Amino acid sequence: MKAITNTVLENLAQSYKTSAVLLTYFNGGYEWSDGILYTFPLEGKTRILKVMEFPVEKSGDARVALSARLDFVRFLGERGVPIVFPEPTQDGKLYSECVEDDRLYIAYSYDKREGIPIYEAPFENRPALFEQWGEAMGKMHATAEQYPYWNQIPEDPEGRLLGWEQELNSFHSWCKDEEVKAAWRQLKEKLEVLPVERSGFGFTHNDLHISNLITQEGKVTVLDFDVSNPHWFACDLATALYSLITHAAHGKLEHPPEDAEMLKQSVHSFLTGYSRIRPQASFPPEQIELFLHYRRLLLFTVMYDEMVRSNPDHLAVWRQRILEQAPFPDLGL
Repeated sequence: MKAITNTVLENLAQSYKTSAVLLTYFNGGYEWSDGILYTFPLEGKTRILKVMEFPVEKSGDARVALSARLDFVRFLGERGVPIVFPEPTQDGKLYSECVEDDRLYIAYSYDKREGIPIYEAPFENRPALFEQWGEAMGKMHATAEQYPYWNQIPEDPEGRLLGWEQELNSFHSWCKDEEVKAAWRQLKEKLEVLPVERSGFGFTHNDLHISNLITQEGKVTVLDFDVSNPHWFACDLATALYSLITHAAHGKLEHPPEDAEMLKQSVHSFLTGYSRIRPQASFPPEQIELFLHYRRLLLFTVMYDEMVRSNPDHLAVWRQRILEQAPFPDLGL
């Protein structure tokens, strides 16, 4: 991402009653980042300003996708789901924008929440936090059932910008391994025959892994809706379960859990919280297995270049598991 000029920052900041001189770099701006985060003070609180950059020729698509996601997140936050959600600009919009040369800059802002990642909490506190994680996802899915747009948005009726098929196609195009690309195509064939029903499909967080939750004073807050998307609720669930598998392997992707019983207990805690909110929800084990494979493929695709550089031997093991459709650890489901 190119450096953002002071002129652009000033234009974006003014929409939120602040100025560029009060912005402090917080995070992002790397090659793999989708934006840069700044902090700024406002009315006794600390706010985050996230700035993203797009080619002008893609500005229409960028606005549609971002608006749809921010509208959904605001809908969740206004109904008590424990998340950070966008605050309006002075004009009542959920984002501000500025064009400079051939680039469009879009920014949105939200209150900065204090806390630590839930995986850094004392070990004895984690079961209760994992239950809250499950509750938070359950609340999101229950609220998504009330949201008027659940399988498509009016501005994108064909799902060209948002939707499970658009997402899968983008990962298929991104993937650099031809045999794994074939696995993506096989997976798509299985997803195409799944039922798309209001009780099991809707707008989802779509990336609610363990690193996207923080805790303070025993309460959990959900972060980062930047890939929020209409999808099967089972995919959201499998994302969390895959994350718990990784957590049980001390953060190592596609490694066996260090403690198989602890993994089952963690999964039980999460599902207890989820079922408390949506007791009627039913997820067939084969559907969870399908979306665990989806997550395995997705992270292989995302991590491929880094793994080629840092750990090609484990990348080969990971690849073989994909091609063999290797089973996952026993989750006690």
